[in-house]
Amino acid sequence: MSEPTAKKAKPRNYREDFIMFCFVSVDSKPMCLECDAIMTNHSTKKVKLEQHQKLRCPSSVGKGRKYFENKKEIQPIKLPDFLKKINTEKAKTPKSSYLVSEIIAKVAAPQIYGEKRVKPAMIDCANEVLGKGVASTLSTIPLSNNTVTRRQDETSNFVEEKIMEILQKTKFSLQADDSTIHNQAILLVYVRFIHEDDIREEMLFIKSLSETTNAEDKFNEIMQYFNDKIFHSLI
Repeated sequence: MSEPTAKKAKPRNYREDFIMFCFVSVDSKPMCLECDAIMTNHSTKKVKLEQHQKLRCPSSVGKGRKYFENKKEIQPIKLPDFLKKINTEKAKTPKSSYLVSEIIAKVAAPQIYGEKRVKPAMIDCANEVLGKGVASTLSTIPLSNNTVTRRQDETSNFVEEKIMEILQKTKFSLQADDSTIHNQAILLVYVRFIHEDDIREEMLFIKSLSETTNAEDKFNEIMQYFNDKIFHSLI
C-alpha cells in the first residue's frame, strides 16, 4: 500500500486589505512598512499579519488606511527597497552584483575594479575558506565594467526618483556648491527636507558647468534640472 502523497501548500497572494495591518505587496508577498519583514506563504493570513503588527510594530496599530497609503508613498530612501524587486532565489547573483556596484560607487573606485579586483579577491577567499563550490558560484556574479556602470546608473535613477517623489509633497531647501575636477567646473546640489519627523540631507545631482560658476549659472542649472524632472513626470 503506497503512502499518501503530501499536499503542497496553496500559495497565498497579497490582498489589498492587508494594508490595514501595515503591509504592502512586494512580488505578491506582504512586506511590513515598519520593519521591512517579508512574510512567508504560511504567514500570509490576516491573523498572522495582525499578530506581527501587534508584537513587532505596535506603534502602527489602530492607524487608518490613509496613514498606511501615505506611508507607502513616502517610504524612506533605501537601497534595499530597490533590491527587493530582484530578491528571489534565481536572482542572488544579480543582487550581489548590485551590492558590489554600490560599494564601488561609495569609494569612488573605477567600475573596472569589479571584474579586475573584487571578483578575484572573492574567489580566492572562497577557495581558501569555503571551498571550490562556493568559489564557482561567486565566479558567476556579473561584475564587468559595463555591468557595474549599468547597475550604478539604475540604482542612482531609482534613488533620484524616490527623492523627487518626496520633494513634490514637502517643503525643502537647497545647497549649491561648485568645485573643479581636472580643470572642469562641477556643480554639486544637495537637498534638505523633513521626512517622517527626521531631517534628511541627500545629494540631488552633480553637473558639469560649461561656462562660468557665478550665481546666475548655478540658478539656471538648478531651474533646468527641476523643469526637466517635472516635465518628465508628466509625459
